[in-house]
Amino acid sequence: MADKHAIVERQLVDGEFVGTKRVAILIDEQMDNGCVVKLKGLKNGEMNLYEVEPVAKDTPLNQVFLVASPEVMKDERLSKSLDEFYNIKGTVGNADRLIEGNIFGLTAEAFSGTPQVGKIVELEAGKRQLKVVDTPTASTTTVGKIVDFVRGYYGVQIG
Repeated sequence: MADKHAIVERQLVDGEFVGTKRVAILIDEQMDNGCVVKLKGLKNGEMNLYEVEPVAKDTPLNQVFLVASPEVMKDERLSKSLDEFYNIKGTVGNADRLIEGNIFGLTAEAFSGTPQVGKIVELEAGKRQLKVVDTPTASTTTVGKIVDFVRGYYGVQIG
């Protein structure tokens, strides 16, 4: 069996309803949905394609984007499960701006650490996964709190 990849559930994020909260990104390395990135700026010659970079531990929340590309398999005859999907370097993906109060769902594979309802989720320097901690770490951006676990998804409320 292939490695399991993270899955995002984004029904309660502004990007689902407001197009300006969702951007097209150039995937700079193989990454799962559920990773977090910071925009570097528009790709040269493009008007709606952003280049990305890893976040710093103190990146302001309004500059953090959640990678959440549509799960389109390269060959659907071979791949039939969402946990087989990942974003391939050099392709175009999508990312949602993190908006305070929104809730998104992630499978356990998306986290660094063991997710559990009530725990805090924060950024980790140079990493793309969200870090799970018991209490907020000083000088580190808190993304939110795990508020629920339903159908295999940990609900993270931003803010």
